[in-house]
Amino acid sequence: MQEGGRRLTLKLDRIEAFRHSPAMRWLLLINLVAVVLLSGAVAIVMEGTRLDGGPSSQNAPSGQLASLSPEADSAAGTSPEPEEPGGMDEAPAERTAHLPDTFVPIPAPRSAVDEAGSNSGEEDPRSPRVLKVATEGAYPPFNYQKTDGHPAGFDVDVARALCERLEAHCTFQVETWGDLRPALRDGTADLVVASMRIPETPRPGIVYSDPYYGLQGRFVGLSAGGWNFDGLVRQAGVRVAVQTGSAHAAYLAERYPDMALVLTQTPEEAFALVRSSTVEAAFADNTAALRWLKDEECCGTLGGAVRDEKYFGRGAGIALRAEDDALRQEINEALTAMIADGSLDALSRRYFGASIY
Repeated sequence: MQEGGRRLTLKLDRIEAFRHSPAMRWLLLINLVAVVLLSGAVAIVMEGTRLDGGPSSQNAPSGQLASLSPEADSAAGTSPEPEEPGGMDEAPAERTAHLPDTFVPIPAPRSAVDEAGSNSGEEDPRSPRVLKVATEGAYPPFNYQKTDGHPAGFDVDVARALCERLEAHCTFQVETWGDLRPALRDGTADLVVASMRIPETPRPGIVYSDPYYGLQGRFVGLSAGGWNFDGLVRQAGVRVAVQTGSAHAAYLAERYPDMALVLTQTPEEAFALVRSSTVEAAFADNTAALRWLKDEECCGTLGGAVRDEKYFGRGAGIALRAEDDALRQEINEALTAMIADGSLDALSRRYFGASIY
């Protein structure tokens, strides 16, 4: 210290103002000592300062340090900024969006980043599964559009029930029939629920769930006609109306060659012939027949549903992409549960007055 003082004295002697004024020398030395002591005190204080802003940051100039502690903000006489929607579940960038530009945020721990789902590249396990469901919206009562444009109908209700069992959030969209399968392939849709017949040989890249309703035939006749199914099929020359060119007409021609078939352009025309007593019975798709009978008091069913996969197929299924086989298995399990607990039957009766499975 003495050696340093001698050197400083020698340097000061070279300056004209200090060489002839001892008082000025001592004043300068005292100021230097004070500066050294003050610097040491500042270093001690800064070493103990918190990064989130403690009492020492209360008087910091605006824009230099933003407090992350509500307690510190209250002590400084300012109100803490309202928490952003989502709180700590937001991505880090969103959580710090309200901080001043000069503030450099500390990177979030890896666990916090993964929890927010921003940088992990993995889906947040807490987020619900989202499935996009496409339907046609032009085949009532299976699928149609309400006045507000939203799809509705039996297909849509089945899809909603499945989504609930899969604990998935489902969105619904209406596509033309020709665009339903392309929507699956390009990812616009994840499921197609539109009364699609399960084909014997599915198209490449597309698979189907188990049937959620059957494609069967049904005989209907006048309630007062005195006919039953056995008498109908055994009576030679009995007149049965059926849509021309349909699988139902082909079925009757092979299985009951003695019937006198009256061909019509539509199933509705065949039913009208029953109502007018022009024919003894009509044969048509089971769902179409039940739908018609629901509003008709004149007529009733003759026997049960007629099943024949050769002519009518396995039924209507839900279409998916081939790579989503795990999802297809989940849907099949959910359909099995809906059949077992009667919920699928309840939906059928709401629209058709009887089960169509």
